[in-house]
Amino acid sequence: MGQDSGSWKLSLPCTQAEAEIIGAMDPADDLPVLLAREIEGTRPPAWAVEAYLEQEPAADQVAAFRRLVPSASGKAPEVEWLAPADWLTISQAGLQPVKAGRFFVHTEAHADAVPQDAIAFRIEAGPRSAPDSMKPPPAAC
Repeated sequence: MGQDSGSWKLSLPCTQAEAEIIGAMDPADDLPVLLAREIEGTRPPAWAVEAYLEQEPAADQVAAFRRLVPSASGKAPEVEWLAPADWLTISQAGLQPVKAGRFFVHTEAHADAVPQDAIAFRIEAGPRSAPDSMKPPPAAC
């Protein structure tokens, strides 16, 4: 079931202690991106650990992921394919404009909301607005 783009996510429930250990791990080149999080709206708080991979997870990757979460022994991880998305646009969709005195700071989504008496600043985050942000920092940094 390989996909040309997008990514894969593995999820397992975990304890808060496991989440804290996973959250403190140093990232390594040979590991997937790991995220430990509290699940919103749960009482008592519930925790989960997620692994994000560029390709469909192989059996050995699933087994290694399961070893990170001993409390989930016997539970099969959820495996989910994530369709490609423009995360920059998605993350900006919820940003509301800011009016500070005569200044109005906004994204393109709110360009039609600029008050007539305001000095408008349209700011878009990410590489589309600042191509130099993708360059590596100078060696002295």
